[in-house]
Amino acid sequence: MIYVCMALHDEKGSYAKYTAVTMASVLLNTKEDVTFFLLHDDTLTERNKHRFIQIAELYNQHISFIKVAAVVEWQKLKNLKVYTIGTMYRLVIPAKLPDYVEKVLYLDSDVVVDMDIRELWNQDFGGKLLLGRRELHYDNPIFQLGVNEESYVNAGVLLMDLKKIRAEHDFLRETTEYLRKFPDCMWNDEDAINYVLNKKQGVISNRFNVYTYCARKGKESFQGNCIFHFAGDFPRITETECYDRLFFKMLKKTPFGTNDENNALFYHAMDYEKKISLIIHLLKQLNRAKTIVFWGAKKTDGYNEIKHLVSFPGKEVFFIDSNVKLKDSQIDGYYVKIPEFLKDLKEQNDVFIVVLAYRHYEEIGAELKEMGYQENVNFASVRHFLFSAVSELRQKEILADWCQQ
Repeated sequence: MIYVCMALHDEKGSYAKYTAVTMASVLLNTKEDVTFFLLHDDTLTERNKHRFIQIAELYNQHISFIKVAAVVEWQKLKNLKVYTIGTMYRLVIPAKLPDYVEKVLYLDSDVVVDMDIRELWNQDFGGKLLLGRRELHYDNPIFQLGVNEESYVNAGVLLMDLKKIRAEHDFLRETTEYLRKFPDCMWNDEDAINYVLNKKQGVISNRFNVYTYCARKGKESFQGNCIFHFAGDFPRITETECYDRLFFKMLKKTPFGTNDENNALFYHAMDYEKKISLIIHLLKQLNRAKTIVFWGAKKTDGYNEIKHLVSFPGKEVFFIDSNVKLKDSQIDGYYVKIPEFLKDLKEQNDVFIVVLAYRHYEEIGAELKEMGYQENVNFASVRHFLFSAVSELRQKEILADWCQQ
């Protein structure tokens, strides 16, 4: 028996379809018996619960529902507004799963499996307590606390030796204590896991956790069957990438794949029509602006995305970064300035600021508002510009056709 654990917080009722896709992709590809444990809160509706049961029964497999409650310390986390509280539920896995479950595979709901997970399930722990792909967070302050950067793992796909974790750690108490001491940590539960199990994590092949965002940009390659992770990304129905096709193929094999359900793209539960309107509006703002500013000199991936949407000739372009060491350096021929530079521009009506450092968007936005800039008028997050409005509109047309199939 293979034990798989997932977690769900679904305040708007629109995220359960992702969990369903992950489940279906596991069951369709895995020959051994599988039992799912779904950690959830009150946001799981009875209707969706029944749908998950339908998926498990379709493949003659099993699912068990475990209700959890948020820990007080979680509510104080700085980045909790960026990431759903559902990601925090994996911290209760050793305590909440039955004692007979001595090993478990944890999967995020933005994962699609294209392999028999027995291959991952049978990986040798080599004395480690947990296995995952190595994460690259070069600027994570956690490394200053002694956490080994070489063994820091991404928490989206984890193989956990629960028997040893329970024997050596009071896992929930220790991770909670870390989060209490460091509420401003960069990656919430992922940081807590790596801190508590420091140097007890084993690194496995990236093939078990392929970042689709990196794969799209040619920064990550893969061969053979993989587990795809839409971390910082989303399935795109207009694309021909294998992981996009796989997502929609699996969606149609779930009770969530009925025609009346698919009236929106599945991106952060944002209303589809509002998203299209916002993208078009912001593109117009960008094109009208004579001065364009990109905040976040290290986040040039987002800048390169914008270059495909907006023509810069005839415009003044600057980068902003809080690191004074970068002041007056150049990126793509444009100068880097410090935030105070924006105060001199605030009287102009033709300035638009794209916040590339989207993980700090809330605090940067507050600073910009203090200077007199207005959100979605003078500045916006780069996440609104992931791809062009034309592509979005085409997606709507294709999606409408797809729903009729």
